[in-house]
Amino acid sequence: METPRNNKTNQRIFFDLACQHAPWNQVAKESGYRLNDKTYWAYISENEFNEFKEEMKADYPNAYNSYKSLELNPGKYPPNMAAFGSSSRMIYLIARNIKGFTFEQVLPAGDKYGSAHLDGYLSSSNYEIYVEAKCHEMFSTINNKDIADCYRELYKKINEKRKERFAFDGVHFMYEGKELKRFDLKQVICHFLGIIHKHKNEPKLKEKNIRFIYLTHKLSPAEEDYINNLNPQLLKGIKSVLQEENEEMERIDFSWLFNTLAELQGTTSNSLCNRFEFIHCDTEDCFREKLNI
Repeated sequence: METPRNNKTNQRIFFDLACQHAPWNQVAKESGYRLNDKTYWAYISENEFNEFKEEMKADYPNAYNSYKSLELNPGKYPPNMAAFGSSSRMIYLIARNIKGFTFEQVLPAGDKYGSAHLDGYLSSSNYEIYVEAKCHEMFSTINNKDIADCYRELYKKINEKRKERFAFDGVHFMYEGKELKRFDLKQVICHFLGIIHKHKNEPKLKEKNIRFIYLTHKLSPAEEDYINNLNPQLLKGIKSVLQEENEEMERIDFSWLFNTLAELQGTTSNSLCNRFEFIHCDTEDCFREKLNI
């Protein structure tokens, strides 16, 4: 396969190219999406993507066709889900045969905070399971500038609870004095608000456990070999980015954050917080285990 030789140091592009060899991505056979007389090698071909899309529509007719039209349709660039390293592609290929799994779950986050858009949701007899998936996103700059005033006020209130733990300076999130450069805390806060709002307002859920799974992608040996054969230093840089995100996640006390948000939303009972757990999975096996499958 021809590779984009002028992008030898572009971590995201070569991470995407390596994802062709991910265990969950073996359905892809052709690379190179043609759009406007340009070939995008980090995407599957347009013919194969169209076949993928038709199959997905047959199995899940309502998935990925609402607020994220660019997931399935080209704009300036090919469709997002055509990228080998797309998180939507990853979660779909991993979870498409899981009975009862819902893709693109939308939860109202309260009167002021809009809606939380999660990548997945599964309800079982004992658990309400919410999923956020990230694959190549940590290689892009997080935009914390376009934040509504209601959220800025919320961040201020969180900071007042534990100044040494959480801070937001208007552009950067800080946790325990260190900037979060890879982990999108803004999005997770919105997701937590959606979950809290749902469980506050649905009495039937008051005894169910809450599991939030944050799914990322750990490079397989085949993917590491692919990158290493192109540029060993590139592999080192990519692994460093993935490690940075992991270390940022490990620093955060998500139970404390969920509890703080619940208190700020008027939930005085500890029962909701005691039933919450945050789980990070970076393999399909871990993900399926935590779904209790």
